[in-house]
Amino acid sequence: VRVRAATCSEGTVVVMWMHHIVGDEWSMDVLRQDFNATSGGTELQSSKQLWEFADWEWELLQREGEAMSAWWRGHLKGCKALKLEGMMTESSAHDARVKMVSCKIAPSMAEKAKAAAQAAGVSLFAVWQGVFAAWAHRNMEQEESDNNDVLVVGPYGRREMAQFQRTVGYLLNMVV
Repeated sequence: VRVRAATCSEGTVVVMWMHHIVGDEWSMDVLRQDFNATSGGTELQSSKQLWEFADWEWELLQREGEAMSAWWRGHLKGCKALKLEGMMTESSAHDARVKMVSCKIAPSMAEKAKAAAQAAGVSLFAVWQGVFAAWAHRNMEQEESDNNDVLVVGPYGRREMAQFQRTVGYLLNMVV
C-alpha cells in the first residue's frame, strides 16, 4: 500500500493505491474511512487482521472443505468447457494459433452500463459479467442437450461475517 500527500492552494490531496492482490475495493473503503477518522481526530474502529481471516478460513476448510467440494462437484457434474472461436483456454494458453478476443466499448455504451449498474444497485463489474455471459451464450457451440446454460465464475467477497468487514486484504474467492 502506498500513500502520498500533496498540499496545494485548495488543501491537501491524499492518494492511496495498492496492488489488487493486497486488497480489494472494500479494503480501499476501509482505508478511506480510517484516514478520514484519523484526520478528523476520531479513534479508529478495531478490526481483524488478514491473518485472522486466513486462520478462520483454514479452520472452515478443515472442518467442511470436503463437503463443500462434494457439493460443487455434484452441481457442476456434466458441465462442459465453453468453446468459443478464438478464445484462450488453459490448454491453449501457450498455443500461438490462439488469439485474444478484445473489443472497444463506445463511451456512450460505458455510460449506459454505469447507469444500469447504479439503477440495479450492483457493481459495473457485475453488469459487464452479465453482458459477457449473454454474449457467450449467444456465441457458444450449440449441442443437442437439455442444458445449454453458461456458467460464469466470478469473485465473491468473503465479508458476510461482521468481524471481517473492516479487515484490509484480498478476501475474495471465486464462485460459479
